[in-house]
Amino acid sequence: MVAEIINIPLFPYFGNKDNEMVDISKNLPDMNHIDTIIEPYCGSFALTRYLLTMYPNKKYICNDKDDLLIKTYKALQNNKICKELMNFFLKFEIKDKDHYDTFKKENTIKSFLFTHIIYKIRNGIYNENKHKFNERDINRLVYFNKNYKKINFICGDASKIITKYANTVKTFIFLDPPFLLTSSFYSNTKNEDLISFFNMLMNINKFKSKILAVCGDNFLLIPFYEKYKIQIKFKTKILYRGHKENEHENYYVANY
Repeated sequence: MVAEIINIPLFPYFGNKDNEMVDISKNLPDMNHIDTIIEPYCGSFALTRYLLTMYPNKKYICNDKDDLLIKTYKALQNNKICKELMNFFLKFEIKDKDHYDTFKKENTIKSFLFTHIIYKIRNGIYNENKHKFNERDINRLVYFNKNYKKINFICGDASKIITKYANTVKTFIFLDPPFLLTSSFYSNTKNEDLISFFNMLMNINKFKSKILAVCGDNFLLIPFYEKYKIQIKFKTKILYRGHKENEHENYYVANY
């Protein structure tokens, strides 16, 4: 089976930056002086996927605290495991809602892949009209295996990743934390996550690495920017949850 070119997210997480990548690409640092690109909150790793097409020889590190997400990515990098998964999904079919619920609760790479690709990423709801992989779904796996082998996927604490690489001169860190959204969609926010991120913003100009941080338009951030004189590098317009009537801005802060 030949994979079609589909450089789109394997899992289209809400908030992924694919639709903003043209604007983001215009505001990147000089990539000629960068040899390592890091996404500490990688999710669907939109920037890495975009930059890989232009800079295939750079080093890419994608971190996420979702252990099963990272295990799935690493499994798809492995030729043997990826082939086994494809063979499984070519034959696998959900029989009914009970079968779906049981399969989802397995919390394995197979159930993770199936429920995230076939069903809605945010809700994971059962849809009786979507119960097995089609050719395009299989091609997503083929494309991932073929094109993303060189990415170093790791599961860890984003703040530790930032600290480790913050003062490496030839490193570019893209920060897209999921907890700075305009709604309560992301329910796993911890106070230490917010404090760590705010401290980073306050000290962003002290770091030697190039840092671009996505800050959303969270109401807490506007006075925060003003008080600490944090400069907005650029803004993008996005549709909140894909609804035209809910357009809002993403603010981007950088130290370059």
